[in-house]
Amino acid sequence: EMFNNVDPSDDFLEFLEFVGERITLNGWTGYSGGLDTKRDSTGIESIYCKHRGVDVMFHVSTMLPFSADDEQQVERKRHLGNDVAMIIFKEGNTPFDPRIIRSQFNSIYAIISKENDPTYSTTHYRLNMASKEYISNFPPNLPLPP
Repeated sequence: EMFNNVDPSDDFLEFLEFVGERITLNGWTGYSGGLDTKRDSTGIESIYCKHRGVDVMFHVSTMLPFSADDEQQVERKRHLGNDVAMIIFKEGNTPFDPRIIRSQFNSIYAIISKENDPTYSTTHYRLNMASKEYISNFPPNLPLPP
């Protein structure tokens, strides 16, 4: 189901604006993260940022090509399934279980959810971390949420 999402929510679009800038892939001369910058075969746009001098190109599921005829969404999985770390934007109350994603490479998950607290004057996000069973604990240790 996650790989079949074609309509990003307003909250997800707001989060994408928070993490980087929307760029046009065709003609992009910077770091591409393996995305096609000549023929639009991996989508029209993506999200890019430079963080502490490091170029980051996000493989955004809803920006990668979708094929209604492909139940497995192989083109999307080709990129997302080869990422070691994934950011999961979780909406709703269903807990995220890393075992639902079958990949030899996806190992660490940053699960982001928007905090809808009317006392906040700006948007806040909650971060939870998850990993596959074979990943040992690693710093920095995050405090338990309130």
